[in-house]
Amino acid sequence: MKTDKEKHQPIPESITADEPKTSSIALALQQFRKEAEKKRGC
Repeated sequence: MKTDKEKHQPIPESITADEPKTSSIALALQQFRKEAEKKRGC
């Protein structure tokens, strides 16, 4: 039974691990938009 609980525990850890990924993606999008604006300005 302990093995089953151990399998369920990593689930919340994976959710928290996804948070930095989404934040990094958002930052990448911001940089991409800034670069696109610079290209339009030129």
